[in-house]
Amino acid sequence: MSLAVEADVKRHLLTHRHTDLKDEFYARVRAQDRVPASEQELRDELKATQQKLAEAREENRQLKASVEAFARIVNVLTVENERLVQQQGRQESKTLIPIQPGAN
Repeated sequence: MSLAVEADVKRHLLTHRHTDLKDEFYARVRAQDRVPASEQELRDELKATQQKLAEAREENRQLKASVEAFARIVNVLTVENERLVQQQGRQESKTLIPIQPGAN
């Protein structure tokens, strides 16, 4: 629970006008040598969020690598396809099929 809530004063009044109360409160908290449950919950949530962020960043890195690999593959296949189309066109132009009149 925060000091401002506990003291029933607005936070800005506490941090700017009553710094002595704020300092005393935090000194007492430190003297207890324990982390309040609410702060521990926030720390746990932060740790979990940081872990999720790290996992998302790694997944993003892997996806970018996959996209780059697929782009290279598409480029190679496009070049190979164009070469085969040109090769087929040259072969078709060399092949002549004679038309025999009245062969129907």
